[in-house]
Amino acid sequence: MPVTDASYWKYGEQTIVARYGAGKGFGLFQDAQGRLSFRINDEMVTAPGTLRYHAWYFVAARFDAATRGAGLASRKWRAPDALRGVSWA
Repeated sequence: MPVTDASYWKYGEQTIVARYGAGKGFGLFQDAQGRLSFRINDEMVTAPGTLRYHAWYFVAARFDAATRGAGLASRKWRAPDALRGVSWA
């Protein structure tokens, strides 16, 4: 059975999708603690829990410019019902 060296797998900041540079723009990221985060310019919303290693997730972010409200959603991917019951953080 294959063995994974625990020291190899570490959380680190990763860009999922972004149009971001010099503190301006927007993006969906995984932070250094493994949490999902959404940034717009200098503002950030971070999910409370971490994303699990070696697992696919459906992730989404929303932003309402009128109210400046933002939210995140994440759900472990289980096709074909991955989008059923998604709740916004």
